[in-house]
Order: sequence, then structure tokens, then C-alpha cells
Amino acid sequence: MRLSETWNLDSIFPGGSESEAFSRFIQELEEDMAEAKKRLREFVSPSAQHSVYMDLLSDLQNLMLRTKQAASYTYCLTAQDVTDQKAKALHGRSKQNEADLQILLFKFAEKLAEIPQQQWQELTSKDEIQPILFSLNEMRQQVLDKLSSAQEELIDDLAVEGYHSWMSLYTTLIRRMQIPFEQDGKVELYSVERLDRVFSSPDRQEREQAFIRYTEAFRGEEEVFANILNNMTGFRLKMYKHRGWNSVLQESLGLNRMSQPTLEAMWAAVTRSRENFSRYFKRKAELLGLDKMSWFDVHTSVGSSSSVLPFTDGVNFILERFRGFSPLMAEFAVKAFDEKWVETEDRPNKSPVGFHAGYPLIKQSRIFKAYYGTAHNVATLAHELGHAYHQSLINEMPPLAQKYGLNLAETASILSESLVMNGLIQQEMSRDEQIALLDAKIKMSAEYFFNVYTCYLFEKSLYAERVAGPLSPQRLSELMVEAQKAAYGDVYEVYNPYFWASKFHLYITRHSFFNFPYTFGFLFSTGIYAQSMEAGREFEHTYANLLRESASMTVEQLAAKHLGVDLQKVEFWENAVKLVTADIDQFLGITEDGR
Repeated sequence: MRLSETWNLDSIFPGGSESEAFSRFIQELEEDMAEAKKRLREFVSPSAQHSVYMDLLSDLQNLMLRTKQAASYTYCLTAQDVTDQKAKALHGRSKQNEADLQILLFKFAEKLAEIPQQQWQELTSKDEIQPILFSLNEMRQQVLDKLSSAQEELIDDLAVEGYHSWMSLYTTLIRRMQIPFEQDGKVELYSVERLDRVFSSPDRQEREQAFIRYTEAFRGEEEVFANILNNMTGFRLKMYKHRGWNSVLQESLGLNRMSQPTLEAMWAAVTRSRENFSRYFKRKAELLGLDKMSWFDVHTSVGSSSSVLPFTDGVNFILERFRGFSPLMAEFAVKAFDEKWVETEDRPNKSPVGFHAGYPLIKQSRIFKAYYGTAHNVATLAHELGHAYHQSLINEMPPLAQKYGLNLAETASILSESLVMNGLIQQEMSRDEQIALLDAKIKMSAEYFFNVYTCYLFEKSLYAERVAGPLSPQRLSELMVEAQKAAYGDVYEVYNPYFWASKFHLYITRHSFFNFPYTFGFLFSTGIYAQSMEAGREFEHTYANLLRESASMTVEQLAAKHLGVDLQKVEFWENAVKLVTADIDQFLGITEDGR
């Protein structure tokens, strides 16, 4: 295996943002997109022949592959050099093409919805339709569940300058906030992001002062943030009402292809784990010299880890852990490094954000990460490789069978990260290092469990009360503290009443409840890992088939087919939780002498 810390983008399009090959590629893509729009306008759905449908489907799926190719390439260009202005312009052009494609696909879905049921059954009985039948049925149903084409188009048009602008306003306000904070005897103006980092400080007084300043700052802007949140939720409620939707969860559950009973079974397992986590929070408070932790203490660490793995050692450790779980996954990772799909160099002008970018047209991936060699850093490199492995398997499916929900997007990545983190914890190391790694792992689990559950409970209460009218900032703060206590239990001395104002996910306008899919992804991947430990080496094929079909059925059907489990029952979720709480037992055992 040949290791390089820089990736190769020239093998996709030579020349970077000045690439003539890419310029031709995107020009041809836009011309073909315009031609597809014209064909779709002239397309008379009920009277069309089967061959006409298939030709149009083929062209649309080809556009999907090429649009993704352009978007991934330009995003990689902007990440490798944040000063490349031409790359930013090209990426903006690619994002517009993605938006145009979504309109095309929705227009096509409207044509599908016009087909009478008997004709639809005849059309979809053809063998060549079967690999994308689930997606076509889903597209058709989504149109039938909404208002007329003209009404939905009007909603979308008005939302650009109205509804979606609330998120833009929120983002602008958060970025402009300057919070005075004293550190090392010097008062500076901190951004919200910079002040957030103080909550990881080992100095308790510093953390508490940061929380006081944070609270004061958000209290000063509470009317504005409450206005934004009330207007967003009010818009959604009216839109759902006109569509005839009875549940505020309908949209998010549909997009994640999951049912309400599955969601409730998952949350039941999470809430039953609260007592075990209370033991962790209590022990951590003791280690910090506190009677009881407060919200601003949760992100600080106990123990210490200074070990650093050189790049070659880190990669070899990832491959070793992958190989023990799935030789197929390890073989893929070797290919990714051999073919220079991975960028890990630490250099100026490089984006700080790690990511995976898929190129399904050429069945490749690119992974972007700065490598430092800490335990967390090695594990997050494995995380991105997990995304790439998922992409390599779903590349085998037609484009319309490649779009999985947010809840499944993190399955392979979290499992890969867990494989590596668990391996690091099992290595010989000092007691202090082991405590630090376990603490980091449990903190992450608590975020997926209770931080997310807090947001879910808050959002449910918000919509229930918003029906009667806007909520005051004081009521929003009350609902947030109620949600935190219901999620975490009585583990904090001081809770965070203004979390509703600072939590960005509550202001995402793409859809509501941008929270529970993360808990699903975390616990689903953990449940898969639990099954693999019992099944042994042959499980790698089960896992690969599950990832390959992750966009071809509901999550309940996926789990039943490949794992033989019922996600609507709590047993699967409780087995996953047992693995998480085993970390707590280990943490309590190791720290027994440190109290």
C-alpha cells in the first residue's frame, strides 16, 4: 500500500478550478438539463408508452450522476484551498444545477402521479423497474400527499424570500454576536463558537463565567430569536394544515422512511438507560470535585491523553480494526489510500471541516481530513472511510436507489469510528489515558441520547403550544428546561434555559425535527455492531448487503430483511444500549480508585 497525505483530484478533472475538461463537462450538463426540461414539458404522462418512460428515466438518472460529480468536485476544490475564488464560483454554479435537478425530479414525480392506478401497476410490473420501484412509488406518493403543483410551487417560491430567510437571519445574528469574556486577566469579545469552546476548559470557574456571559448575551437577544422560532414553526403548521397533515412528525418520518412506533421504541430504550448514565454523571462530578455537575460542566474532560499515532501507524491501525470486522471493508480502505482518494495533510488555507464526497458517476470517493494522530482524530478518519465504504456499495445501485435518509447516512461511518475507538481503548495505555478515551466516548453517547432527546421533546412541546399562538421567550426557556430535565433526569444543578436560542438544528428550515435521525443512526449502527459480535466473520456480507439496499426500502423492511429484527419493538434498541452502557461500567470500574 502506498500512502500519501494529499489526494488526487486531477484524475477526475485535470487543472483544478482552471480545468478545461470540467468547464466542458458542466457546460454539457447544463445543456442536457435544459433539454430534459423541454422534454418534460412536452411529456404527456397517461398516454406515454413504456419505452418513453424508460428513456426519460434513464436520462434523469444520468443527470443525477453528473450533477453529483460536479458538486462533489467543486466542493473538494473549495476545501483544499479556501482562497480559491473561482472554485467557490464553480461550486455555486454546481449548487444551482442541483436545485434545478430537484425541480426536474419533482416535475417528473408529478407526471407519475397523473398515471391512473391500473396503468401504474402495469408500468411498474416490468423487470427493469424493480430496482427503483421503491423510489418511484415514494416520489409518486409524496406528490399525492401534497397540494396541487401550482400551490406547492407558490409555497416554494415564497419560502425562498420568506420562510428560509428566517434561518439566514438566525445564522447572521449568531455570527454577529460578540460576547465580552475575561480570560487570563484580559477581556475580549468572543464569538458564540469561540465561547462554546470554553465549556471544555479544565477550569471550573472559567466554565461558569462563560455560561453567565452566554446566558446574558442570549437573554439580550431573546425577543429576536423567539420571533424567528415562532415564525418558522407558525409557517410549518399552516403549510401542514393546508396539506391535510395531522402530525408535525409526518414530514421528517417520511424523509427518514421510518414509522412512529419505531421512533417510540427507540426513545423507550434511551429513557431506560438514564439510570446508568446518572451513575456516570455522578462519578464524573466526583472526579471534578463537585457535588453535582451543571450543564456547563458536561463537555470538560477527565483523565488525560497525550498519545499521538504517526500517520502510517494510524492508517495501519484503522486497517487492522477494519480487517477484524470485514476484510471487504479493509480491502476497500487500502484501495482508497492506494488510489489517493484521501487528503490528510495539515497545511495553510485548508478548510477545517472533514468530509466524504461521493463520485458515483466514476464509482469513486474523496475523503478530506487534517491528520493529527490523536485518538479522536484517528477515529474520525475511520468515520469518513466508513462513509466512503457505504458509497462504494450503493454505487452498484441505480441512481434513484442511492438516496438514503439522514438516519441511515451515519450508519457505516459511526460503526467504523466505533471499531477504531474501541480498539484504541483496548490497547495497553496508562489508566489516565483510558479514562480520557472512555469519557470522550460516553460523552458522545450522552449527546446522541439526551441532548438530541431534549431537542425532540422541546420541539414537540413547541408545536403543541404554537397552535394557540406565539410563545414568549420566557415560555420557550421554561419548555427547554422541562425538556432537559425530562431527557437527562436530575443530573444537573444548573440547566441551560437558552439552549433553544443557541441550538442551530432548531432553526434549520429544510424540515422539522432535525434531531432524532442522529440518535437512530448512532443506535442502529451500534445494534449492527452488537449483531456482528455474535454472528462472526460471515456477518460482513450481511452488512454489505444492508448498506447496498439502504435506499431501497423503509428502515423497518431493511432491518427485517438483513438483521431479522423488528425495529418497532424495543428489544433491538435495548441490545444496542447495552453496548453503550458497558462503557459506563468500564469507566466506573477504572475510576473506582480515583474518587
